[in-house]
Amino acid sequence: MTRKRLIFARCLGMIVLSFLLGGCFWSLEPVSEDKETEEDFFKNEDDVMLALYGAYGKLAVWQAPGKDSGRFIFSEATTDEFYCSWSDWEWPRWSEFSWTPVNSASTRFWQPYKMTDCTSIIWKINNTKMNPLNRPRVLAELRLMRALWAWHHYDLFGPVPVLTNPEYLKKDGPDYKPKRPDKAWMVNFIMTEAMESANDLPVAVEEFEYGRLTRGVAYMLALKLSVHEKDWRSVADLCEKIISLNQYALQESYASIFHVENERNSEIIWAIPCLVSFRSNSWLRAVYPFDYQSPDGNLVEKIGGYKMPWAVYDRVFTDPADKRLEVLWENYPVGDGEVESARKYKGALPVKYSEDPEGLGGDQGTDYVVWRFADVLLYKAEALANLAGFPSAEALDALNQVRDRAGIETVEGGEIPDLDSFNAFILDERLRELWMEGVRRQDLIRHGKFVEEARKRGSSEASEKHLLLPIPQYAIDENENLAQNPGY
Repeated sequence: MTRKRLIFARCLGMIVLSFLLGGCFWSLEPVSEDKETEEDFFKNEDDVMLALYGAYGKLAVWQAPGKDSGRFIFSEATTDEFYCSWSDWEWPRWSEFSWTPVNSASTRFWQPYKMTDCTSIIWKINNTKMNPLNRPRVLAELRLMRALWAWHHYDLFGPVPVLTNPEYLKKDGPDYKPKRPDKAWMVNFIMTEAMESANDLPVAVEEFEYGRLTRGVAYMLALKLSVHEKDWRSVADLCEKIISLNQYALQESYASIFHVENERNSEIIWAIPCLVSFRSNSWLRAVYPFDYQSPDGNLVEKIGGYKMPWAVYDRVFTDPADKRLEVLWENYPVGDGEVESARKYKGALPVKYSEDPEGLGGDQGTDYVVWRFADVLLYKAEALANLAGFPSAEALDALNQVRDRAGIETVEGGEIPDLDSFNAFILDERLRELWMEGVRRQDLIRHGKFVEEARKRGSSEASEKHLLLPIPQYAIDENENLAQNPGY
């Protein structure tokens, strides 16, 4: 099969998946399933929407916590806030920083063809008859998806090639063996795609469309990139753009953000819709110890792997009144009104998500939260302090909105003496607020603590090279123009 056929076959694979995703994302009337060739497909708007929904399916798997090929698990398992008690699979390699260009601890995250899939669909859409009122939004969604994939690869691997020229997708097109772009090109590409797609995306979606990308997600991607680059002026401006959308607000209760009965709440900027029957939320099964018993009698599977190490828990959670501890357990129920101490394990239990009364075993229907408004407020605080050169009143106000919701003392002017102290404080506050939400690796790298914390945990191999993953050796074997990351 030619490379062009392989690209199209992947698109068809996404389309098959999309028939199952319809009920989870939004209403979709199925169309004929007998389109097996490129010539049969992309004839009308139904075909376009099926391809779009399939692309959403792959993005959902990449984003969801607990999915072994997604960015989330690596962003947690390599940090100080996460411990897994399982000793098989990739867990030791991630915690010990022993990944290489040839083992799956790193190669599983190399998926540049996902960007190519988006380019392929964009190319096909431009030659497909569809409602002209719908075309701009669909194209914007695909451009933003491609930018999200580009961002995840940039975050993990550094600059990578992004196929945007459809000439390479044609059957008689030239071979595609590009060099890696420089950092400036990569940053500009992601930022441009995010901001331009925002113009054609809705500020909010109808309930039946929940899960589709919005302007807030586009701005959030641009914000994440700007934080990565420490472009504090851009960070502050993008925070204001998100705030001015008037769509997002802190929930009164921290635990309610992640509760099955409060899905689609106003704090959530982007979530992955989940169903018990398909692409379920499997977080709790990885957290609950074997002797846990649901006080509500819910059916839950328990394999007890994920923990927050006590050293981190005890250092950052010094106020027992912190409401965020309601879903980060030091004790847990074991039935008949009895509780057991989790201190016998190597860490606190990061429950986070509520149980779904309709869940079955390890399958829960609670939506996965990807990005939320508290993250924006903490970025705003960090940006304003770094722009001012000290913890300004505006920076403290943004910080204190988050702390006030947590039920702990707010920080007054003068309590944090200088910028270095504030940055250390905000790093800890982000851990207290955003634990197990896939941001810790980025935060530690930005503050120059990623390698240092790994060495404290006993990883003698940890070095500056581990700020990025290696390019898989098989990718370099296929394309000799790809340069390996330093140190590998």
